[in-house]
Amino acid sequence: MKRISIINDEISDDPKRVVLFLKLHKIKNVDLRSINGKNVLDIPLPVLRKLAIYLNRNGIKVTCIASPILKWYPSGIKAKKVGNIKIDSFGFNNKSKADYEKVFIIADIFKTKYIRVFSFLKYKDFKIKHLDKEIEKLLDLAKKKNKILLLENEPACNIDSVDSLYKAVKRYNSKHLRVLLDIGNLYKQGKKLQDKDIVKLGKYIRYVHIKDYSQTKKEYVPVGAGDINYKKHLSSIKKFADKDLIFSIETHTNKKNRYRDSGNSINELKEILSNKKIRYGIVGCGRILKKHLLAIKADKNSELGGVFDIDKKKMNSVGEEHFRNLGELIENVDVVDICTPHHTHKDMIIKALRSNKKCLCEKPVCLNEKEANEIRKIKNYDKNIFVVFQNRFNPPILFLKKLINSKKTGKILYIFGNVRWFRDKDYYKKSWRGKKKLEGGILFNQGIHIIDIMMENFSPKSTVKVINSFRKKIYHKKINTEDLFLAQFKSGDTIFNLEVVVSSVPRNLESSIFVIFERGSIKIGGVALNELLYSSFKDKCDVDFKPEVKNSPVYGNGHNILIKKLSEYLLTGKKDINLVSFEEAYKRTVFINQLYKTAKEIKYKNI
Repeated sequence: MKRISIINDEISDDPKRVVLFLKLHKIKNVDLRSINGKNVLDIPLPVLRKLAIYLNRNGIKVTCIASPILKWYPSGIKAKKVGNIKIDSFGFNNKSKADYEKVFIIADIFKTKYIRVFSFLKYKDFKIKHLDKEIEKLLDLAKKKNKILLLENEPACNIDSVDSLYKAVKRYNSKHLRVLLDIGNLYKQGKKLQDKDIVKLGKYIRYVHIKDYSQTKKEYVPVGAGDINYKKHLSSIKKFADKDLIFSIETHTNKKNRYRDSGNSINELKEILSNKKIRYGIVGCGRILKKHLLAIKADKNSELGGVFDIDKKKMNSVGEEHFRNLGELIENVDVVDICTPHHTHKDMIIKALRSNKKCLCEKPVCLNEKEANEIRKIKNYDKNIFVVFQNRFNPPILFLKKLINSKKTGKILYIFGNVRWFRDKDYYKKSWRGKKKLEGGILFNQGIHIIDIMMENFSPKSTVKVINSFRKKIYHKKINTEDLFLAQFKSGDTIFNLEVVVSSVPRNLESSIFVIFERGSIKIGGVALNELLYSSFKDKCDVDFKPEVKNSPVYGNGHNILIKKLSEYLLTGKKDINLVSFEEAYKRTVFINQLYKTAKEIKYKNI
């Protein structure tokens, strides 16, 4: 269960106004820190008992005593202060020493199990063992009273980071000591919270302070108005932290605006917690990475968990959250987005499926029948694998499908599909490109999308017969695949011509499909099947809808729609017909291998 709380004096010094605020925002939890400028530790117990009765009558539960315990310098140690530390002890005289017993009595009065603690004000040569005496006293009381101490990372104190929090809870190794993670405090110090930090602290996090920070203004601001990506952080925390987790607003803005700012912060936090997003982890930081990154970030139902690549330099250059290894990525996301070389797809898919994750895999899903059969051994494989054929979502292709389904075109007589692109010498310097066993050839790499559109829209259930096919190296002489492939095949009464070339010097020319029907013809082109170039039909068969996408990149814009539709399906169960399953994608692998099997390698020797 995830609960929302707020520190009382972030609303008002007046308890009555606090209660009105909580009721207005439908919040039933509050943290107690100070009342009318006086710290809760300095308020007489009879007064606190009356307050407890008042809060209880109004249905308000105190979830934590936000005490200033150990927010002072230690006695018995010559502490050399570090710089000018700004200390806000909220009405408590930090030079005195609190009555530990009283803190636990107050917790009992308000029937709460949580008490906040700190780690001495910051001084040079601090060691965690300096806390031993005081923490052990507090832990003894916590055990007797069945309470939990919440250790907060505080910039003014010695424990101010994820690492120091982790070392402390590991050192004392007690179920009565847990972490109060203050993300805003990290950002104020210029420290960003990363997923690996959340994984590390995970099971120890019981409480999270929510406040935002603006790096530009150098001040705390209402949640959502600063630089902290709470959508991402809270999504991670909810996965790994204790189930009985509490998110507590500590706005920390100007006192004059705190009532308004706290209200805005609560509304923003509610919105963040209510929004379920599909979390993607991208494996492989190569050529296609950017399209996946932008598509994930553009969709309101999707979020990027991080990336991973065995090439650390390449991974670090991306500038996104990254994982230490593939296993860590798989553990931390909903969808494993595979953008690696072709020959690695099978192993990546199997690892993800064995961890009960969904897979989004760049084409081809696999290279041969042996790989396909290994994947098929995994239970529910076909329900959990989705393959990237983004051109299916291009507006002109959707228009073409709609036209065919209208039955107004008559029989399909002839189809010509081509890819006329250019890949320079540097492109083939990558160890896997241009190698048959690793890449598979240009039909698997550049040609598979046009083949998919040709087969998905035009190939009937009858057998496809390859009439003729051949391949050749016309420009890239040193690769062991090919840079030109031509084929003719037939399905029923329909004739197909296919041309794929990656030596269209000096730049990408087009990827197009031309179709002759009984009643007219149509051509879709552009760099990535993204423009309707020609559509003409007799007998009033013309269709007004003529989508056109100018200046599209080589991969088109279909990735955005694909990610949107996949996340929508995983959240709602509503599946778009253009999402491609493993078995559907594998049909393309089978057909491409059939083309290669019949293809002759043309060599012009002795001519």
